[in-house]
Amino acid sequence: MLALFEKIKSEIFTRWPDYDLMPSDDPNDGNGAVLSFVVNSEHPKGVQMSYYMDWILEVYVLPELILDETNHKSLNGRFSSRGRHFTQNGGNAFSFVTNPETRRLIGRDVLDNSGTSDLTYTPEMVVEKILEALEK
Repeated sequence: MLALFEKIKSEIFTRWPDYDLMPSDDPNDGNGAVLSFVVNSEHPKGVQMSYYMDWILEVYVLPELILDETNHKSLNGRFSSRGRHFTQNGGNAFSFVTNPETRRLIGRDVLDNSGTSDLTYTPEMVVEKILEALEK
C-alpha cells in the first residue's frame, strides 16, 4: 500500500502543483501514514489519504476537511469526527483493502449509495479513480 499511496500522492501533486498541506500530516511510522491537503483546483477539494501496512488504503475527496489539533497524534484520530464529513454534499470516501489470498485490491466509495458492491481494482485503476474524483 505504501507504493500505491506514494503513486497517488505523486500523481496528484504533479497534476495540481498548487496545494496546501494541512497540520494533521503524520510522518510515515513504518506501518502507515496519513496525509491531509487541499488541492487548489478550480473548486478546491480537501483530500485525506491514509494507509495501514499492506492492507488498507483510504482516500477521502471532500469539499471540506474538518480537522482538530489532535489529528496529528495518531492514525486512529485522523478526523475530528468522520461522521461530520459524511453529511457534506458531494465528495468521495474510497476504501480499499487487499485480499490476503489473491493480493487483489477490493474497494468501493463509501458515500455511493447506488447499491454498487465492492469492486476489484488494479493499482492503476485506483489511481485513475482518485484522479477522476478530483477532476469533478
